[in-house]
Amino acid sequence: MDLRLKILDRARQYLEQEGNILEENREVLNTMLDLMSRAIEISPEVEDKEKTLQDLGKNLIDSQNLLLLLKQHSAELNAFRRISINLTSRLELKAVLDTVVSEAMSLIKNANDANIFLYNEGKLMFGAALDSKGGKDSEYAKPRPNGLTATVVQQKKMIMVEDFQTHPLFVNSSRSWRGSIVGMPLIIGTYVVGVMNMA
Repeated sequence: MDLRLKILDRARQYLEQEGNILEENREVLNTMLDLMSRAIEISPEVEDKEKTLQDLGKNLIDSQNLLLLLKQHSAELNAFRRISINLTSRLELKAVLDTVVSEAMSLIKNANDANIFLYNEGKLMFGAALDSKGGKDSEYAKPRPNGLTATVVQQKKMIMVEDFQTHPLFVNSSRSWRGSIVGMPLIIGTYVVGVMNMA
């Protein structure tokens, strides 16, 4: 086996070890590696062809990961654009809240549910909900006075709970609650007008 094929084979082995590369991108990456190896073979000034090719392969993987991140950010921006369009085209609060929970569920692929509670004059009121099976407007649990939703309102900041079973906010809650949840304040100016929770 000539040096070019040996180098190409090692770079491809490195790509195969990286399990998070989408199959549709592997062919493109392998073609690019082939082209790079040909260019390196032609260039006599490159002393360590194998190391150069491995570095280029690593850079390709980093570029692919960056591309995936950009796609995710693009999807998020599109969701916010759709929310914005719905906010400006509809004046019905319920329709807006339904759109927000729907878009949130589409962004977070493994979420079980999303719900919004509105906050006004010291009271939390149910606004909207959507679960992973498409069920709408089921109020899973009423906000507890010292629970996650009320604490998010009080602190005016996002709270992430990695495990219901061990977090102090859920000490007295049902033992059947499992998993994680995040509570995000919905703020206009300096006022909290609601909380969106995703579990």
